[in-house]
Amino acid sequence: MSQPGDTGSSAVSGDEDLNRKVEKIRLTIRKGLLQQEQADVLVTNSSGNLNLKAGRTTKALLDAGGETLQEQCNTNYPQGIRAGEVATTTGGNLNCQYVFYCFMTSWKDAETAFSKEVFCKCLQTCLKKADESGLVSMVIPALGTGQLKFPVKEILKLVLLCVSEFSKSKPDSTLSVITMVVYPKDDEILQEFREELKNLTRKLSKITDNKIDLEKRSEKIQIGKTSVAIVTGSIVEQKADVLVNLTNSKLRLNREALSRAFLEAAGEGLQTECDSYSGGLNSGDIAVTGGYSLSCVNVYHITLPHYSDKEKDANKQVLSLTVLQCLMQLEETKLRSIVFPCFAFGQHKYPDSVAATTFLQTVDEYIHDNKDTCVQDITLVIYPVGPQWKEVWQAFINELTTLKLRYCQNSDTDTKPVPVRHAGQGARPKFTPRYMYELKKKLTKTPVPQTGQGERPKETDTPVTAPAPPPPPVPVRRGSKKWLQMKYMEDICIPNYWLHHKGGTQVKKLKLSLEVSMNKAYVLKEADRSTKDAVIKLVQDTWEMDKVGTGKDARGLDQLGFTKIEVTKVQRVENLDLYEKYATERQRIFGKASKKGLSLTSVKNSKDSSGEVCTYTKMRPCLKNELFPEINEHYLFHGTRLDNIEKVLSQGLDNRMAGDNAMFGAGVYAAESSTKADQYSDSKDNRTSSPKKMLLTRMCLGEAYISKTPTKFRKPPCKECLKDSCAHKKFYDSVVGDGKWIFREFIVYDPRQSYPEFLITYIRK
Repeated sequence: MSQPGDTGSSAVSGDEDLNRKVEKIRLTIRKGLLQQEQADVLVTNSSGNLNLKAGRTTKALLDAGGETLQEQCNTNYPQGIRAGEVATTTGGNLNCQYVFYCFMTSWKDAETAFSKEVFCKCLQTCLKKADESGLVSMVIPALGTGQLKFPVKEILKLVLLCVSEFSKSKPDSTLSVITMVVYPKDDEILQEFREELKNLTRKLSKITDNKIDLEKRSEKIQIGKTSVAIVTGSIVEQKADVLVNLTNSKLRLNREALSRAFLEAAGEGLQTECDSYSGGLNSGDIAVTGGYSLSCVNVYHITLPHYSDKEKDANKQVLSLTVLQCLMQLEETKLRSIVFPCFAFGQHKYPDSVAATTFLQTVDEYIHDNKDTCVQDITLVIYPVGPQWKEVWQAFINELTTLKLRYCQNSDTDTKPVPVRHAGQGARPKFTPRYMYELKKKLTKTPVPQTGQGERPKETDTPVTAPAPPPPPVPVRRGSKKWLQMKYMEDICIPNYWLHHKGGTQVKKLKLSLEVSMNKAYVLKEADRSTKDAVIKLVQDTWEMDKVGTGKDARGLDQLGFTKIEVTKVQRVENLDLYEKYATERQRIFGKASKKGLSLTSVKNSKDSSGEVCTYTKMRPCLKNELFPEINEHYLFHGTRLDNIEKVLSQGLDNRMAGDNAMFGAGVYAAESSTKADQYSDSKDNRTSSPKKMLLTRMCLGEAYISKTPTKFRKPPCKECLKDSCAHKKFYDSVVGDGKWIFREFIVYDPRQSYPEFLITYIRK
């Protein structure tokens, strides 16, 4: 996508040649202005003294990002940096989280080896820093093409080499997109990149460890009507009725490399549909979604336990069960082809031989027991990356060869092929629905006996005649009536991201235990890196500089002469009592929605509303994913003086403290703008530049009444008569003041509808 100022970039033919996949990273070269790019990190050349005004690119970044970039350079690197080192600042007003500054040396014929070494050291450091910070995207200028005078062909070779080596050494890295932007008027440089990239196309296989050749490897066997194949390549590039994604139990597709590949190839719709499986996945379960932009009808999402030698037999059984569940689901839906990932790769760490033997024997047994199966093609894909993939490939090929030899021998002697049994298994039970149900129940809900503990389940070839079990639960679609009912009825548990108490523990059970004996009602925990960055970005993106000092509540602020605020700390508030009260009230609103059978009307779509809540549109997914927009749950800002912080964190926000002159009565007020919240962080009669605090509050608005005129409510008004005191039964849950004043107001009148989730420390600058 072209950036402002990108004149004529589309006029240069052959732009498709400037995109290359290097291992697992997409590298793109195009025209653009670095300061206008949007990515997690921007990378630039810099002088050793980090004087950002000295270079064309760094000065453009400084002008766009603000003086905070230079200030951070001066503070964090008072002595500057040496050749090969990289400095880091936040992004300021740029569309990024970070800026990396590389000090590279110029190209000199007598010192080319040193220049290359410094170039690679800088780029490798940038890649490592991005990976350590969990970043996904990086934009770099055409490094070295300016005053450093690197030949274009050398730059491209070095970039490809560094990116390739990094991706091989970090196969699970979050970094997946790197863009190199060429100054819009440098058509000659862009053309040189294009020609050199074409020249290197034939050599890319050497740079990327012969990946192109390896993707063409395949071996297969025909068993009855079904072809079983082992191939190398990327599973998301395969064409089949079903592709199988091995993921985590919470179906968060951005967490592991394989799932990220599915998400990137399919699009955000894949994650949205996964979110409808609100209960997550157990081992042996399948979450079925559409294929979206993938070349398949469905994606089967599965999860497995982490392999351990102590649980070897149990792990093998779960793997076998999961493969069987996928094949049976395929059969039930009359689909014909399926592609599995390699279970020996990734975070589950199944040994090569265990994965190969279990998978192929399970497939063999399934085909043997289902001679009339409609399944025609079963494929397993091994991704050829990293130092171990060849050993994995060989393990699967050895097992496949054993299978081929046995079938050939049986064919020569005119003997009916018999599938290989698992070691020590003896007679194997038929794969009846009842057997599958009992096996799944045993593996997922009861401990598996260790060696010498109890007896193995009795195995027989006789089908079990017990009554058929209840069918497996049908996934509940998010936002449906059943899902709303489920959210209303579920136990209130500790959020998974809490640190002081174990996530997932029932709150009531925890409060009865001795564990809750605490000196304070709350604890403060430093937010993790991605959450902190998301909160800081939300503060920055909702800051309205033109409104600083405007309005009666902002009296005195204009005298300080500041134009922005800088966040110095983000802490998560963990208060068990307050969270229980909030979650209980949230459940009440879920119950209200479940009676209607659909999600509540959003603020955006409410009558007389001026639009969506600003914090919701601007926040990053790591915050947005924790909210329930179905009941209008939002993160909103609340400013309060330092002397009130302890009370708020212990007891919560109190509507009785709003004061008699509050525009909409005695309620808990919140704002979608950090500028608005800043007005209340100190007294109007004593404004200072000392560090201040504000809260990012979780607030459940439910059904919101949009008020165009100030009205002093004692509680949300009646939906019929719009009075706050009447004999009717149906009332709104909150009020949004959305009239002709400077900021919108968001008000709840029951303090249990708000939870002070983040404490933000900041300074005015």
